[in-house]
Amino acid sequence: MDLFSLADDIYANGYQVGDVKLTADFLGGLYSLDGLHPTDTGYGILANAFIHQINTSFGTRIVPASIEEIAACDPLVLTHPSPCRTF
Repeated sequence: MDLFSLADDIYANGYQVGDVKLTADFLGGLYSLDGLHPTDTGYGILANAFIHQINTSFGTRIVPASIEEIAACDPLVLTHPSPCRTF
């Protein structure tokens, strides 16, 4: 799992979620207020990278998380959230 390349790409280019471009900047939507830990959306992106690697390596069909759904309910993604599902 090459997390360095994923993080490097996000720092360089941000991450597009719908019509919103999230960044690694402070309050950019991908890192929490401490600037170290990912937001819920950031964790979803990491989870999808792992899911992709597992599916590729083992031929599984794990369904990736919907980053748009996660971002819509993430309090640190500064957009107007749509109604969120509760689990």
